Amino acid sequence: MVASAPGGNFPFRFGLALPTSGPFSQPDVIFEFADVAERQGYDDVWVNDHLTFESVQRVTAPVGTIDAVEQQDPDFFESVTTAAALLGRFRRIGVAIGGLALPLRDPRWLAKQVTSLNELTGRRLTLAPAVGMIERSFEIMQVPFERRGRLFDEYLAAFHALSFTDPPVSFKGTTIAFERAIFYPRARGLRLLVAGEGERALERTAKWGHGWLTSYPELSEYARKVRKLRDLVSSAGRDPDDVDTSVLAFICVADTRERALEIGGPSLGWRFGTLERALDVSIIGTPAEAVERLFAMHHAGVRYVHLRPVTRDAAAWKMMVQRIASEVLPPVRSASFARQPTA
Repeated sequence: MVASAPGGNFPFRFGLALPTSGPFSQPDVIFEFADVAERQGYDDVWVNDHLTFESVQRVTAPVGTIDAVEQQDPDFFESVTTAAALLGRFRRIGVAIGGLALPLRDPRWLAKQVTSLNELTGRRLTLAPAVGMIERSFEIMQVPFERRGRLFDEYLAAFHALSFTDPPVSFKGTTIAFERAIFYPRARGLRLLVAGEGERALERTAKWGHGWLTSYPELSEYARKVRKLRDLVSSAGRDPDDVDTSVLAFICVADTRERALEIGGPSLGWRFGTLERALDVSIIGTPAEAVERLFAMHHAGVRYVHLRPVTRDAAAWKMMVQRIASEVLPPVRSASFARQPTA
């Protein structure tokens, strides 16, 4: 049985990954997928973030199965630039940048970029910074990989001060420092989710974040971490009901569970090491099974799911996304509060 955890003051919401890398990473496909997501009523589309991306990494992309990988160029569209293009092109849907490798960026320029972008496009931007995982990117940028955790803390503190504190703002860290900086526009409506898996991510969220984003959690462990996060937020003098709880999850929906496993099983089993592990952390099966899985996630304290549909081609992606929107999300959205656990 999945452990329960109290949720915050949030409805159950859903975003979709876009193919900013991998076998479907072409500009027309990115915009076409975003158009489908907006027309189908999803809350956000998500882009992810890397600096360098080699051909072998195409199989680790957020969209597309292993057997969709051929000899495509290993394109990886830069996250902030892509978010700007999407926000300028679409008028309703939110755009989220997931796993932005903050230690590779000057937080002063980043603060100016994202607050400007957010204000110019109707305050629809979500930023989920992360520590960064690709050592080669740090080598290229001449940033010490072994210091990335400390840099993340310093840069996140500086970014938060510049974006969310009334100017003038002064800051002194071991790497960057400034006095009486006056940055406008302010970060009105910008969502800041701290991405990470461990205890340190919870502490950072309690201090700086509007919410916490983690990837592929086992639900009993996730519920425990949500309770820990709420304790940390309370200790920081904040209301835990104001802190969002978000997860990233792969989804594969088909007429039968066997068909869903045929489509998504090989790729997810490869990604997670075993199919058993993949089934523990993904949403795989019929629409009814997907509904039950999402209810279990809600029960464990999840209030936002960044969905990564697993398909073999772009046409199948569109069909699955439409099916999820019509058969899976309506019952979940309508009944989620009725099933919300109490503290």
